[in-house]
Amino acid sequence: MAANLYRRVFDWVHNGIKVYVHSGHYQEEGLIEDQQVRTALWGTHSKSMIFESIDHNGNLVQEVMVGTYNVDNRSNYYNNELAVFCQGSESLTAELKENMNRRIHAGYRLTEGNRAVDPEGNEVSIYGMNEEKRLSMKRMTFLARLFQFLM
Repeated sequence: MAANLYRRVFDWVHNGIKVYVHSGHYQEEGLIEDQQVRTALWGTHSKSMIFESIDHNGNLVQEVMVGTYNVDNRSNYYNNELAVFCQGSESLTAELKENMNRRIHAGYRLTEGNRAVDPEGNEVSIYGMNEEKRLSMKRMTFLARLFQFLM
């Protein structure tokens, strides 16, 4: 699915949307049993949203959505996803917001010209750690486009 993301993501950037991608580095979020986990490349496809609105009494209303993504490719067309919506939990909203901000600040920001920068502003590869991974992503993109009609 990442291969399909790169087809449109820079259009979003060009239209002013700030897009961050996971750097692939382990994020210190919990106890790990195997120290090799710290050096592995990580990926994620998660959905979390925070909805904030003002009710008719002028009070801030916060709702949280945490969703899943089915591995089944039909999810792209038939919306076979699950989501849990929670309203009224300030602690859950605060925890999710903090987690999102931590991941944004640790990720790579996509910029104009099909480029990306790390949190310090250094240019990094948008496709991963090295040229081999970039070529692999291009092959996957080609195959994803070629077989898109099957999804």
